[in-house]
Amino acid sequence: MLHTAKKTPLVLWAVWLLSAGFFVFLLIKGGYLSVYAHSALLFCAEKLIPSLFPFAVLSGIISAFPCGNGKPLPILGIPTGSLFAILLGIFSGYPMGAIAAKGLYDRGTLSEKEAAYLSACFNNASLAFLLFTVSPLFEGKGLLIFLSETLASLVAALLFKPRQTGTHTLALTENEMPTLATVTSAVTNAAHAMLTLTAFVTLFSILSGVLSIIKPLAALYPYLILLLEPTAAIRMLASSPTVAALPMAAFALGFSGISVLMQTVSVWEGKLPFVKTAVIRLVIGTLSAVFTLFFSKIL
Repeated sequence: MLHTAKKTPLVLWAVWLLSAGFFVFLLIKGGYLSVYAHSALLFCAEKLIPSLFPFAVLSGIISAFPCGNGKPLPILGIPTGSLFAILLGIFSGYPMGAIAAKGLYDRGTLSEKEAAYLSACFNNASLAFLLFTVSPLFEGKGLLIFLSETLASLVAALLFKPRQTGTHTLALTENEMPTLATVTSAVTNAAHAMLTLTAFVTLFSILSGVLSIIKPLAALYPYLILLLEPTAAIRMLASSPTVAALPMAAFALGFSGISVLMQTVSVWEGKLPFVKTAVIRLVIGTLSAVFTLFFSKIL
């Protein structure tokens, strides 16, 4: 029997051509783009990893402990055991919310739908990053962005609340109680998460450099970077004279960028619905911008 060869999908051809073009571009402009890679690696080493690594370890440890009483959280309706994941996602910085939610799913505290919902709604920029990195760049408005983003996350959580909930926190038996292995596993997983985070931040920093020097895309660079990588968008907006810089910064941080979305998908090992998560983050980004603009007028 003769087997007919299947045609290669156009999408794959497009990916191969883009990859080949990017490879050639790196050969030609490698020295220029290495500056972006160096800047991203330095930023991760000095800012991101020191502030996120302890929370990543903490997330791994806490997710192994029984918490909550099986009763649903008011309004949201998900188990009380998810409260720490919500708090980590709000205060500790992305992708801590996704890591914590995935840990609860692995433990059996949350269903896959509930954990994915938490990963999308509560996976925000850290309070420390907003206070000590963003505030000096935007006349001390970091706390205002934090309040706006938190409120936007709560509104999005109500809008996209899962219809079916009711997963109960399971009590651990004596043999299942966390041990030293829990701590060592938490440290190992946290280190892997930091390596993944660094890889994505560096890649998207390089891509932002590519966009800035390709003439047809250079004019769109200020808008594309808002959707790609939030830290690069913040640095760009900080030097921008536009009066909309503050709400645009709030949008970039609220949406979190394709870079963080891909980090979140990586945490979930590809199981997270990317499009739905991106839609939720777009809603959060838009609401963050609106709330920031409103609060900046009245406060």
